[in-house]
Amino acid sequence: MNEPRIHFAINCASYSCPNLLNEAYIESKIEKQLEHSAISFINDKTKNSIDRNKIEISKIFDWFSGDFKTNGTLIDFLNSYSSIKINANAKIKFKDYNWNLNN
Repeated sequence: MNEPRIHFAINCASYSCPNLLNEAYIESKIEKQLEHSAISFINDKTKNSIDRNKIEISKIFDWFSGDFKTNGTLIDFLNSYSSIKINANAKIKFKDYNWNLNN
């Protein structure tokens, strides 16, 4: 499939998962929907902490790291959607995943 944004559309209903989109994913809108889901998840301060020189990001980016590096580095991918420009040599840390049920 070669579509890393799918990880922001799939939801396991735990606290650390991406938020559910408030509509069904449909073919005619899928590009816009995946773009929205990526921007929303990456910039969600409860899921990721992003600074120019240091990032603490979801374990999703570790577990599926190859998916996010197909067209460059992980930071290149994040910079495509992040509201903060991350330096190429920023320190990367992965957050613990909270599997508790997201009520």
